[in-house]
Formats: sequence, C-alpha cells, structure tokens
Amino acid sequence: MYHASKHAVLAISETLAQELEEEGAPIRVSVLCPGGVDTRVLDAARNRPGDLAPERAEAGAAAALRARYGRQLPAAMSPEDVAGAVIDGIRNERFYIFSHPEVAQLAAERAEAVANDTYPRLAPRLAAALQRDLSRSTR
Repeated sequence: MYHASKHAVLAISETLAQELEEEGAPIRVSVLCPGGVDTRVLDAARNRPGDLAPERAEAGAAAALRARYGRQLPAAMSPEDVAGAVIDGIRNERFYIFSHPEVAQLAAERAEAVANDTYPRLAPRLAAALQRDLSRSTR
C-alpha cells in the first residue's frame, strides 16, 4: 500500500498541475519524490488502533526488506535537509523535487521499463541484498 499511495499522490499532483496550467491559475504544484529519510515511518503501526493490528507478522522477503530499511534509516537524510530541498524546489518552480539524485534515476529506469514492456522486477542490487539477508536469517 505504501508505494501505491505514493504513486497515487504523484498522479493526483500531475493532474492538478495540468488543470491549473490549463485554467491559467497563478499557482504551481510541486511533488516531493524522496529517497530515504530518517523518520519513524517503519514505526507507523504505533498509530494503529489495537483492533486493526495485522493478523500475522511479516515474513520472508517483506520482513527482510523491512529490516534492511530499518538498518539504513538512521544514516538517511534528515527531515530538515529534505525540507530545504522542498523549499528550494518550490522557489525554483520545479514540479518534481528529488531529495536524492538516485530517485530520479529510478524514475528513469521505470519509464524505460514501461516503454520496453519489461516485467517489473526488483533492482538487481536490492534483489541480491535481500537474498543474502534471507539466507542469513534462515541459518
């Protein structure tokens, strides 16, 4: 759901930008496409009412991915630095605000995969890292 909601926000923002442009509105739209940010995003369950808790714990690749993200977040960009990138992007009237250059590259790779009708797969580096993490956890 996390990635689906991010793509929905992107599509809504693109549509809003197009409609405002068509109307000649004196306002611009920007959308933040961040990389890793040192937040408590992986602790979001703390906000969930107890009766809505998942029926089973994450396992396998999902658990390995969550653990990997958890190890990387403390070294990620600070929310304050991301805010600075957002302010700069808005001041410069950029639509896509990439806090991390590698995120722009991921978007380019995705667009190329769509254009070439390539089946979606995890990035090879991430897939290999997750496989290593899974094999370590089953030992």
